[in-house]
Amino acid sequence: MSSPNNLEKKDEVFPTSPPSEQVSIRAGFPGLSRMIETSRRNPNDAPPWSLDTKFRIVGTEVPRLDGLAKATGVAVYPSDFRPPKLLFAAILRSPIPKGKVAEIDISKAETAKGVLAVAVATNKGRQVRYVGQEIVAVAAETRALAEDALAKIKVVFDADEAFDADPIQKAKAKLPEVDALPASLAEAGANGKEEAVLRMAFETQVQMHHPLEPHGVTAWFKPDGSLEVWASTQGTFMMQRSMAQAFRLPPSRVHVMTPVMGGGFGSKLQAGIEARLCAELAMEAGRPVHLFVDRRGQALAMGNRPSSLHWIRAKANRQGKILDWEAESYGFPGFAGSGRVAYPTFYRGVRRPRHRDLRGNTGAARAFRAPGHPQGFFAAESMIDELACRIGMDPLEFRIKNVDPIHAMQLKMGAKAFGWKQRFNPKPGRSPEPGGPLRGAGLACTRWGGMGGARARVLCRIHQDGTVEVRNGAQDIGTGTRTVLAVVTAETLGVDIKRIRAHIGDTRDPAGPSSGGSTTTPTLAPAIRHAAWLAGKELLDRIAEQKRLPRKSLSLKGGKILKDQKAFLSFEEACRLIGPEPIEAMGQRYRNWRGFAGGVAGCQFAEVEVDPETGIVQVKRILAVQDCGTVIDKKTTESQVIGAIIQGLSYALFEERLLDAKLGRVLGTDLEHYRIAGSMEMPEIIPILNKGCNGHNNTGAAGIGEPPTIPTSAAIANAVRNAIGARVHQLPLTPDRVLAVIDRIHGGKQ
Repeated sequence: MSSPNNLEKKDEVFPTSPPSEQVSIRAGFPGLSRMIETSRRNPNDAPPWSLDTKFRIVGTEVPRLDGLAKATGVAVYPSDFRPPKLLFAAILRSPIPKGKVAEIDISKAETAKGVLAVAVATNKGRQVRYVGQEIVAVAAETRALAEDALAKIKVVFDADEAFDADPIQKAKAKLPEVDALPASLAEAGANGKEEAVLRMAFETQVQMHHPLEPHGVTAWFKPDGSLEVWASTQGTFMMQRSMAQAFRLPPSRVHVMTPVMGGGFGSKLQAGIEARLCAELAMEAGRPVHLFVDRRGQALAMGNRPSSLHWIRAKANRQGKILDWEAESYGFPGFAGSGRVAYPTFYRGVRRPRHRDLRGNTGAARAFRAPGHPQGFFAAESMIDELACRIGMDPLEFRIKNVDPIHAMQLKMGAKAFGWKQRFNPKPGRSPEPGGPLRGAGLACTRWGGMGGARARVLCRIHQDGTVEVRNGAQDIGTGTRTVLAVVTAETLGVDIKRIRAHIGDTRDPAGPSSGGSTTTPTLAPAIRHAAWLAGKELLDRIAEQKRLPRKSLSLKGGKILKDQKAFLSFEEACRLIGPEPIEAMGQRYRNWRGFAGGVAGCQFAEVEVDPETGIVQVKRILAVQDCGTVIDKKTTESQVIGAIIQGLSYALFEERLLDAKLGRVLGTDLEHYRIAGSMEMPEIIPILNKGCNGHNNTGAAGIGEPPTIPTSAAIANAVRNAIGARVHQLPLTPDRVLAVIDRIHGGKQ
């Protein structure tokens, strides 16, 4: 990183006048770019960065500003917060999947030892829709006393035996005809025909939400009647609005704080019933209440990635062109939510499926890192891979023939770095070593939006001591939002990042976005840049006034004030002229321009080993090529790619909700029995950031949190196909499923 006091050519210089209505910038990628006109809806916005911009700090490896606090345990999460006189709450949940509450008696719980408040969630006569539905919440002096009080509550249910906890299984019986599994390895490979017509079904499982910090809040009503909430939420302002509406308060009377949080992956976007119950208990008790769900409640009621079923009919010719594509999909989001899936329609010929959601008696689905995409891309990318195999074409070559220029560029880049030609198995089902593991390589592509949007503001203050403060009330789901604020501010002002103090997660600060859809950074970064740019202009205005100089003679570059392009004052000297009142500038997020492309693209390559005797899949290597527009911080961006791949690998190989369909009960509701990938399953992960500038906003930044998790399961499944010689059509790729396919195509012989 270059010194902030260097007067290098790449340091930004503040213009002496506002930018014009139209600005031409180069957007896209090195070797694949074009000039675009940025329609200036507000001429006071900061000048946009482009592909040609030379940065000082942006794109370098800046450590997370809050990394040390999190690693050492100093950071206080909402679940850690312990105000004086705190009560602890527990929830009684339904044991039946469907029916009504016939009778409910809470009198003994109300008089139980240590109990100060009881709140009923499902009253007499109300419907019960799944095992785990909230019935009653109790607040007591300790968690143990609250749970003891739950046992004293009498609830009589009028159970309905006509429930359906797994409608996907019924849908499978109604699928159109599908092709049988190849009877031999020869049949599984290229068949030499001019065209391949395939009819196949694919299935994905329910993946449960288990963030490090479970769902919950600590809430209390203050003596003035205002409500204060420490929430583990992906939307501080969404939580504020929801709680204000529930308790008929002006939003200004609800104060939400989320200084840090332990993950959410989409499930904490809304204010759940647990938050409302907590506040009700706090109102009744007149004391703060802590209500964070246990792991059983987390598994039953806090959302999931829905299962899906796909039937696809596709046709390709021997030249590698997709000629026809027909698809149907079903999703099972439980009793509520959405099970809709997304397909990679950037392939020529691939169309969206006809979709239907199937309702049933389990907990509702919630958004889960790239909702609907891992399911749909697993099915579609598997079919695309199978088409290539059946016409005898390299799956890499087949994809390059059918994708857009951006994906084609990334596929070639990734194939070279991965060593595709060396790792792809030309003889699937055969081991290079007698008695050794079967090896294979696979790939898949991804696509996501994540361009961000308007409705965000950031406050920038320059203080007399030379420190710079930036504030926004949005939360950090874990991507490094504080660091993004600091990097963009430091880059814009040309100062050292150590001067920046970034504050987030408090609804008393300017409004910000929810952390969903990979939109936080591309929404906030342009507002941050605008705020810092305005503050820098005000600093120059004050210096010109103090020194009685023409404003046009002054500029800010590399942490120095220039007069007629010569060093005049250091940043510290300039700040001393501010006076006791700091400079304050409010930056805005304006609407997106048309930009270079409508979203971000990427691809992944996976290498696996399969034990032919046990069916165990070991992923050895995953390489990801991913773009996200302007890379604000290389270190945190690569971290997002790696984390997304780990979650995708866990989805591909291990995670699966087990359900007793006859009783409507989820089995294995703790982390001992719900399998998640651990350190022993981790492969070598190589992130390659395809740096560019999307041209949609003044920073060119786009989202990165979700797109890298989309293709991982498909790439692994395709690698397994390349290793064993036939396809496993269902996730997760458990040893029994893999072994069943191996036994089938080998006739039980190894």
